[in-house]
Amino acid sequence: LLASSYYYYHIEYTPITGRKRYKAFTSSQFRKISEAEAEMYIEQYRDKLLPATHPAAIRVQKITARLLQGNKELQEMVINNDIKSWSICVVDEPVRNAFVLPSGHIFVFTGMLNFIDNDNQLAVVIGHEMSHAYLSHAAELMSNAQFLDMLIIFLMAALWTIIPSDGIALITQWYYHKSIDLMCRLPYSRKLEKEADYVGIQFAAKSCFDVREGSVFWSKMSQVEKLETKVTNESTYVPEWLSTHPLSEKRVDHIDNLLPKVSILVCTVKPLQTHTPGFNVFYLC
Repeated sequence: LLASSYYYYHIEYTPITGRKRYKAFTSSQFRKISEAEAEMYIEQYRDKLLPATHPAAIRVQKITARLLQGNKELQEMVINNDIKSWSICVVDEPVRNAFVLPSGHIFVFTGMLNFIDNDNQLAVVIGHEMSHAYLSHAAELMSNAQFLDMLIIFLMAALWTIIPSDGIALITQWYYHKSIDLMCRLPYSRKLEKEADYVGIQFAAKSCFDVREGSVFWSKMSQVEKLETKVTNESTYVPEWLSTHPLSEKRVDHIDNLLPKVSILVCTVKPLQTHTPGFNVFYLC
């Protein structure tokens, strides 16, 4: 009863999508965790961070500025002190990756920049990652992980009471963890990825980017992944049910299905709200 009351007390609705969710951490609580994580990554990549004058850094800066100009919600995260600022960190590594931390730190790798065909695709990628921060997905995932861990501890305590054998209890504990990963954590993570696709593509559309390039990007990603598997003769394929992300080829269909919904959005790009005292919307690492 106590656990149920705690759970329902922390139910809220996500912005934009209106999805009902459980989130135990407030923005201020999670901000301290995320800022420490950001410092860790900055230290890890310190020798590989490109300067603000580098063409790749300037490109990411322009795309990010346009996304902020088109979406008041992203600007308000700084105004409302959810994050200190949107911070751009371009890492010189041949990795096809980009991510945004809850602290607002945007990490883009040169491998991703070289892979992307145009700025429209880059806007869809960055918009997707920024939406994770806007929707507080990391805090939501951690909240659910905490609740599931509490549930496992309760079940294991009951199991140890019934079956005092350590060996059987440990095997059962392993089984519970695997079952919860497959039935709860991984599907939940994939659901958040799809939600970030939906919100991110809206961010890009409202900033006057051609979001049709999103499905082109994921189609290319799917083809390259298949080609790399053939060239190396090593299967890197992971079934969707074992992955935290939807398959690239499925994301093509997902984004194509989203296009009619975002086509009605009004494309507006307004100047950043730099008039706000002490307001610095973004800086480079």
